Amino acid sequence: MKLIRAEFYLSGVSLFTSDTDSFRIADSYVLVNALDPDVLYSAGNYPSDYNFNIITMNVGIDPDKNHGDPTLYPPSHPLGTKSPDMHWGWAAGI
Repeated sequence: MKLIRAEFYLSGVSLFTSDTDSFRIADSYVLVNALDPDVLYSAGNYPSDYNFNIITMNVGIDPDKNHGDPTLYPPSHPLGTKSPDMHWGWAAGI
């Protein structure tokens, strides 16, 4: 078997300090291409004056965004229209 495409979404990124302070990065969605190890991904903006030691995130996206319209986002946005398509829907049959 040879993988020619391996992409997935990361979302819901939260950062924690040893003092139990937490910071959730709102609306953070990252489309990861697992076959390109040289790409660095940004999870969004967070305060730089904290020393974070734990990160949590979800694989995939939340149901509201999952059922949303990808054409509402610019093509450069992770949830925007892609080629090949990353959007799943009943009408598409995939």
